[in-house]
Amino acid sequence: MIVGLILGPIAEKQLRNALSIGQGDWSLFVKQPISATILAMTVAVVVIPRLLRWHANRPTAHEQADNAA
Repeated sequence: MIVGLILGPIAEKQLRNALSIGQGDWSLFVKQPISATILAMTVAVVVIPRLLRWHANRPTAHEQADNAA
């Protein structure tokens, strides 16, 4: 958690710097293959665990049939 507190301001500064260089154009984060890959990996790290947790907690068809009866 301490690493996040330290990197937060640094990451925000670099984001502002990148947007300043790109004249406020957010598409610069997906134009280059390396930045698009890093962005996709970041989104996957955030989204995939939530989808897996949702899928694991979802009732199966057998459980739904038992509850309906």
